[in-house]
Amino acid sequence: MSARAWAELALLSLIWSAVFLNVRFALEEIGPLTVVAHRVGWACILLWIIVFLKRLDVPLSGRVLLGFLGMGLLNNAIPFTLQA
Repeated sequence: MSARAWAELALLSLIWSAVFLNVRFALEEIGPLTVVAHRVGWACILLWIIVFLKRLDVPLSGRVLLGFLGMGLLNNAIPFTLQA
């Protein structure tokens, strides 16, 4: 692997470990569902801001929205809740 790839891997590992450490500290003060709601909620807000700034087309059919809901639950909300 190149030096850049190693640096990117190191940065990714630091980001992931920081998330787990922050969740651990947050759980001392608030419950796991609140921690997950904040983690997923802020990410959702940031992603929608990016969508609006880039003026991306968002399909709003029921089937697509159901797919978004399923992906959000299976890829984010449920795993983050189980981790917390």
